Amino acid sequence: MTKLKLNNFLLLFSLLFYSVLQAQNINYGTKVDGVSAVIGDEIVIQSEIDRDFEMAKQQGAKIDDKCSFIENFLVQKLILSKAKIDTLISVSNERAAAEADARIANIRSRGSDEQILQAYGFANMAEFRNYVIELQKENTLVAEKQRSIVKDVDASPKEVREFFEQHKNELPDIGEQIEISQIIIYPELTENHKQEIKDRLIKIKKDIEDGDDFKTKASLYSDDPGSASNGGLYENVSRGKFVPEFDAIAFNLQEGEISEPVETEFGFHIIKLDKRLGQNINVRHILIKPVYTQDELNTAKDSLNRIKKEIQSGKITFEEAARRYSKDKFTRFNGGKIINPSTQESRFERSDLPTTQLYAIAGLNKGDFSDIFELEHDRKKALGLIRVDDIIPAHKIDIKTDYSRLSNITKQQLQQEKLYQWVREKLPETYIKLNRDLMNCNFDFNWKKL
Repeated sequence: MTKLKLNNFLLLFSLLFYSVLQAQNINYGTKVDGVSAVIGDEIVIQSEIDRDFEMAKQQGAKIDDKCSFIENFLVQKLILSKAKIDTLISVSNERAAAEADARIANIRSRGSDEQILQAYGFANMAEFRNYVIELQKENTLVAEKQRSIVKDVDASPKEVREFFEQHKNELPDIGEQIEISQIIIYPELTENHKQEIKDRLIKIKKDIEDGDDFKTKASLYSDDPGSASNGGLYENVSRGKFVPEFDAIAFNLQEGEISEPVETEFGFHIIKLDKRLGQNINVRHILIKPVYTQDELNTAKDSLNRIKKEIQSGKITFEEAARRYSKDKFTRFNGGKIINPSTQESRFERSDLPTTQLYAIAGLNKGDFSDIFELEHDRKKALGLIRVDDIIPAHKIDIKTDYSRLSNITKQQLQQEKLYQWVREKLPETYIKLNRDLMNCNFDFNWKKL
């Protein structure tokens, strides 16, 4: 087995988004900057390597040595350099901005804006956002190019069996696993509560029309973490980026016009059209997310309890109830069955479950239902019900009971081999220059071209 691991190839660019608080523990002042390598048109800066190496260690990544980490970094840059000249691969500014805003929202959940700016060395959040957008664009280009390289690779049953026979003594034991299904519903606002929120937005709109600055109001009052610090602004937006209710209003405003309150699945907005750019627009908004009252939460809880009783009495199956009532777009059409995103299986080790769901099923056996519990789902307050579908005891990995997992592992191994082959083919045709320090590394690939 070569020391490079396929699942590490996308680690480097993603490390920025790990944790602001962790990043603060890194002493950036001790770094000596300079060009470590040039891969095609991509320049590798020493500070990039040092930053990501320190973050990887703090994140608990298993790194054999710094040279192997650097080689992963060089592979990233090689893929990126080829992705940028691949006419079949592109990443729109809108997509990069949306993904960056989601990343920034996650970072903000772990630290204040001041901590973020201090940790990453930016003067303001607008500068940081622009940096993350560019980084996200590169990350996506690398991911798309990597997918294009390995897209035709699959694992046949024969290859899975051969892989299992060859590696069964090296493969780890499987801990206890669990399969669960869930139904998610959202509380509903009373009409009086809706009007209270609308009245707040109407008051903010009037203040702006009387001379207050929309950008300042958005920074103070908007609940949208992706745009509040930027004065509520989304730039160069095309139709279809936002939910239909938002689109319908935003694209029909006149420049400078502010809408009446608009309700969407995210809450209530007022929207201002800043500028038309052909078919696209620059738009600002202020979002107020509802904070449900206890009565509204209790009403939703009673509703989900009635559904639970209907399932337990046999009036409706769990699968039918999920399709009919659940608001979880990821599971409702699968009868509520939750799929593990890491393995694409329905099995989870308990430690892989979100904390809220883990607590909800504590002490339950196969076939049991959880109590109704509160959770954050799709960035909104929700109520959930879980059924434990199966509990699989800890065991040694076996091709009969764990075929799906073995198939995924085999496929990853074959994809890794295909990617190695691609790297070896591209190295001779790519301009590469390493500084003297890197020449001491014993790399797997011939970066030195000696």
